[in-house]
Amino acid sequence: MLLKEIGRFGDNIENLRPSDLVDEVPINLRVGRVGIFWHVGNNKWIIRTAPVLDDTKNAVEMGQNFDEETNPDDLQIDFNLFHKDIWTSEILPKKPEWKDFGFDHFSRGRVVFEVLKHKFVIYIPKSPNFSQEETLFLAGKFQLPVGSFGTNNGIYKRKKDLESLGSGENEILF
Repeated sequence: MLLKEIGRFGDNIENLRPSDLVDEVPINLRVGRVGIFWHVGNNKWIIRTAPVLDDTKNAVEMGQNFDEETNPDDLQIDFNLFHKDIWTSEILPKKPEWKDFGFDHFSRGRVVFEVLKHKFVIYIPKSPNFSQEETLFLAGKFQLPVGSFGTNNGIYKRKKDLESLGSGENEILF
C-alpha cells in the first residue's frame, strides 16, 4: 500500500500527486470533486471544483489537526487554490461592487478527500442556519456519492449572509 511507503515531510508530501493515489481512491468515489465555495446571500453560491484525482488543480497534503474529528496522520487531497486567490483573480473582476469586501466577508467552506478514511469532508460554516438541505446541495455540486461524505463545522465562521439561507432555491452565481 502506497500510504505505508511514504513518510511525513512536515506538512508537505514531496512529489506526491493526486493521481499517484488512484489505487487508494475507491472507484465509486473517483467521480467526486474537491474545492471551495462561498454563500453570498439569498441562497446564491460561488463554487470552484476539480475532480479528486486532478493533478493540475489539487495537491496532496497531510491532514490538518483542526479538531478531534480530523486525523493529522491521514493524507488529504485538497484543492490547490485558496479562497483569497480565487477572490482576487476571479470574483472581484466579475463583481466590482464587492471591491471593499475581503475574501472572508461571506461565509465560505471547502471540500477535501481524506485518503485513509475513503471519504470526502465538507467543511461548512458553523451556523444553525446551515441545514441538511444546503449540505446536500453542496454534495450534489461536488458530485459526492451518497454515503461518501461527512461535514465539519469547526473551522469556518458564520457570517451575516447565512441568515438568508432557506429563503429560496439554491443557485450558482457564477
